[in-house]
Amino acid sequence: VELVRRAYAQGIDAAFVLFDGWFAHDRYIAAVVDIGYDVICRLKRSTIRYTYEGKSYTLSQLWKIAQKKVRWLSDYGVKGVCLDASLRHAGDVRILFVTDGKVWHALLSTDRNLEAGEILALYARRWAIELFFKDGKQLLALGREQSETFDAVVACYSLVMVRYLLLVHILIRHNIRGPLGPLFRELVQVH
Repeated sequence: VELVRRAYAQGIDAAFVLFDGWFAHDRYIAAVVDIGYDVICRLKRSTIRYTYEGKSYTLSQLWKIAQKKVRWLSDYGVKGVCLDASLRHAGDVRILFVTDGKVWHALLSTDRNLEAGEILALYARRWAIELFFKDGKQLLALGREQSETFDAVVACYSLVMVRYLLLVHILIRHNIRGPLGPLFRELVQVH
């Protein structure tokens, strides 16, 4: 929350803060909204209570209500439905339930004007970040720097990002589709 507060104070113009279920707690969501940003996050199944149509429900209980209302989200190949609910601290929220027919997931938006497809598209932006961290850690030694000084850590992370962007550039330039791993291993063997 402090990092978000500093970003806002520095004039970082963002419509949403996107995060995974690790931080999807009522107080965190409320704190980000109080700073001045909206939130889109994945929800985890927990004991957090949501108020829907005047009654209190867990996320799993809300899913039982929502699953009767799901419709195809044509551009995404999944079914989904939004329910407008509220949280004790964050206030009014929109919960998007999506399912492939077997497994369901829930996303939360503090902007209740967003449609299901918009919430899904905005949240999907996180995927590129997740792939960067996965590839950075597995292939480019992200987080394995030897120094404990702040400047050295920033430099190491910056170098990992530059190497990652070079790999992505090579993929795009040569119209190669697929993960970075095989390209990275090939380049390591060549040099």
